[in-house]
Amino acid sequence: IIRFILIVPLIYGLRRRAELAERSVLKEWLMISFFRDHPVRYRWQALRKQRAEQRYLRHRTDLEEYRQEAIDWKGGVVLGWAGMRGVVTLAAAQSLPSSIPYRPQLILIAFTVAFVSLVVQGGTLPWLIRTLGLQGADAKEDRRLLAHLLDDLSEAGLAVLDDPETAAGAATPIDPEVVERVRQSSYLRAESAWERTLLSDSPQESRPHHIYRTLRLAVVDAERTRLLLERARGSYPSRVLTEAQSLLDLEETRLRSRSR
Repeated sequence: IIRFILIVPLIYGLRRRAELAERSVLKEWLMISFFRDHPVRYRWQALRKQRAEQRYLRHRTDLEEYRQEAIDWKGGVVLGWAGMRGVVTLAAAQSLPSSIPYRPQLILIAFTVAFVSLVVQGGTLPWLIRTLGLQGADAKEDRRLLAHLLDDLSEAGLAVLDDPETAAGAATPIDPEVVERVRQSSYLRAESAWERTLLSDSPQESRPHHIYRTLRLAVVDAERTRLLLERARGSYPSRVLTEAQSLLDLEETRLRSRSR
């Protein structure tokens, strides 16, 4: 009961934060609208407008997150029901000195509370979530947002390639093929994210990037087998073999992390 009572101010606080975020969004929107209706004549006005737009975007993102992850009374019920007692309660009871009166009874009570809470509350928690109709995070929406974010990151990163000599600090012109290789590798990350978003309902085995990673992993496995053979033959120094092993490990880690 105490746990459910303590959850009430938590829910109220989260709602209050959402209301404050909504007010901040409205305030910044009104300021942006003012600058749109009135021409900017001075530098300080331009800076104020720019800061207002930045704050508006940040507060709007916060507001959307508060709305999506808001905890209502249903979420409060689940939070309260999920507060189970376990081995910590039992261990605390067993740590009581033997001179404490009714120590065996206290241990029995702690064991009973832990057992009942784990079995009853833990066993009925999935049923309670389904009954209340609670839904978790939208995985498709998260993938879509990730793809949009990677697009923005790629756009900012590829802008550097407009002047590759300055970006690399090179005194001589850089080979255009090198610049193009960097550009294509930057595209792959965003393309892979969009592929997971747009082709989420299709079998993973038919997705181009999955096929690419599978083939690359097969190549790495074959290279690792050859590396073990060269190690057994003693054809190369151990330091060279160790360096090659590190390169293969890094490549495999990169490929497997991108497949998630």
